[in-house]
Amino acid sequence: MKIFIIPGDPTPLARPRFSHKKIYDSQKNLKLIASLNVQQQQSNDPLLQGALQLDVTFYMKAPASISIKRRQLLYGTNHIFKPDLDNLIKFICDICNNVTYEDDCIISVINAKKTYDENPRTEFTLRNI
Repeated sequence: MKIFIIPGDPTPLARPRFSHKKIYDSQKNLKLIASLNVQQQQSNDPLLQGALQLDVTFYMKAPASISIKRRQLLYGTNHIFKPDLDNLIKFICDICNNVTYEDDCIISVINAKKTYDENPRTEFTLRNI
């Protein structure tokens, strides 16, 4: 079991956009960068196969509009605002396709949460079950 860390604000998966009978992916570059980050951490390990469990924690930055004292009280508590947890999970599943596993259909169990932290990032593990 390996822990993967994607630094920066967690990103939800955006819907594809349609323009002049073409499909446009507004997150193409962002997905590529995140995927390369995961690929570096994966090194030369083989792709995972069989049923997988995904455990993921999204560490969200506290709003800058509140005082530092109140912000510190938020750290470690649940994040209950947008972005939606399911869209955050979809982004992780998408960037891991053909990097850590062949297709995200082999993920059978997902444990996920959003929490506040002073260091925004996404941490996840994949393991066979």
